[in-house]
Amino acid sequence: MPHSVVPNPSKNWSQTWIKDEFSSANLIAKLTYTPFDNVTLRAAGALSDIDRPVQDHTMNYVPAAGVYEQLRQRSGATRFNDEGGQLLADVGFDTGPLAHKVTAGYYTYSTTNWTTTYAPHTGYQGPYSMMGPTFVSEPAFQLLTTAPYNVSSYYSDQMTNENLLIGDEIQFGSQWSALLGINRSTIKTQSFNASGVRTQPDYDRSYNAPSASLMFKPIPSVTFYGSYIEGLETGGQAPATAANAYAIMPPMISKQKELGVKAEVGGVLLTTALFDIEKAYELTNSSNIYTQDGRERHKGFELAVSGKPIPELAIYGGLTVLDAKISGGSYDGKDPINVANFTAKLYSEYSLPIPGLTFVAGVFHTGEQWGDDANTDRLPSYTTLDLGARYETTVMELPVTFRVNASNVTNNAYWANAYYLGAPRTVAFSAAVQF
Repeated sequence: MPHSVVPNPSKNWSQTWIKDEFSSANLIAKLTYTPFDNVTLRAAGALSDIDRPVQDHTMNYVPAAGVYEQLRQRSGATRFNDEGGQLLADVGFDTGPLAHKVTAGYYTYSTTNWTTTYAPHTGYQGPYSMMGPTFVSEPAFQLLTTAPYNVSSYYSDQMTNENLLIGDEIQFGSQWSALLGINRSTIKTQSFNASGVRTQPDYDRSYNAPSASLMFKPIPSVTFYGSYIEGLETGGQAPATAANAYAIMPPMISKQKELGVKAEVGGVLLTTALFDIEKAYELTNSSNIYTQDGRERHKGFELAVSGKPIPELAIYGGLTVLDAKISGGSYDGKDPINVANFTAKLYSEYSLPIPGLTFVAGVFHTGEQWGDDANTDRLPSYTTLDLGARYETTVMELPVTFRVNASNVTNNAYWANAYYLGAPRTVAFSAAVQF
């Protein structure tokens, strides 16, 4: 799919009759209890449930420069449920000259989905000129009562991740410290079709993932560190457009190595690091099958800055230089899709002389990315500017914060990745009341 032309993002490249209705419920609870000075108990739970009874979609495809084709689709009801919780204990004690802080406990999260067989579509139609969007009348989609679409939403898949962990933060005098830990992670997945038949074998995999960090403070304001972390991650899920739609990939082991230094200079924290991250490479291949094929390795350098150089000014920024490659599989030696070779950002807040009034500004840059797995279509870099302000006051003795923010102020047209256009200039207003 060539990306030589960037459509005007301020125009509607979908259709005017598109509908997408959803309702969501979210619940979060936290509890912290300190029975003794050296013991802290922590518990937390979260629940998110989303119902989408009506969904219309359009998908645009660019077969050649300057034109696009469009598929229009209607989807039946779907539902998504996410749950998570944790029980942790922090215990501090000394063993001779060593000071310990041991954290042990359990945490878990799960994702459950209900999907639908009702998804009639028009197929790709066109081509249409990219000089402007083409609008058509709403198609006469098959009714939900018509076979094979007469099945309401059904339980399609579930993923659970349970973890038992123990870690020890060890202090060696005033300059050296270490963090050692191990996480016993178990991932289970299952997937079904509308008849309740498993669409792939269940996964039930456990892994003992180690982690280790060593820190050295030559002076109080400077810390050198090195770390190594492994983890068992859940595999991705095939998109609805794939031939194996909603299939869940096997769990994968990721590895991360990092060397860095942190320094506090005049109220500002500077962090610089070299990193190396490796995990399975997931993609939709040329046969429209979502799969794992090879390993994806990200090696790079990052620099971050945060703090207040002067009382009125807060800054947050950073940059990342990345060398990402695929090893093994069909795309050995290629760069992974939708991974920028360079990113940078600088966000600042300035408190004006008027009490409660703060001006905010941010500049964000994303370097070039590949728009296809074969590395034949390169997406250009882009830069956006955000501006805004907030005003903190009291109304009827209640703290109130008013915000106005404008993103992509210059209305830059760009590809955010191979599939989506960047958002056009957007202005948002909000007011928050604290009770």
